[in-house]
Amino acid sequence: MYLPISTVAYVIYGKNVAANILLMKGGGVVNQMVEVLITLHLALGFLIVINVFCQEMESYARVPRRKRHTLYRKLTKLLCLM
Repeated sequence: MYLPISTVAYVIYGKNVAANILLMKGGGVVNQMVEVLITLHLALGFLIVINVFCQEMESYARVPRRKRHTLYRKLTKLLCLM
């Protein structure tokens, strides 16, 4: 997915492509929205990645499966982040 996007950007902008493609266009509302969406994507993606690890920590801590409510999950994720 990265290769087609970078190829199209290189074809459009040529050798004037900056290291950060978001800086190629001027600032504005659209640019800020893109940055917010990328940040949101990274934050939510990180939670998906550490989910398996957190579930393993819950099983090592012997948290019963039926009692793994949001409070337990939040505490486990907090401990994983530390």
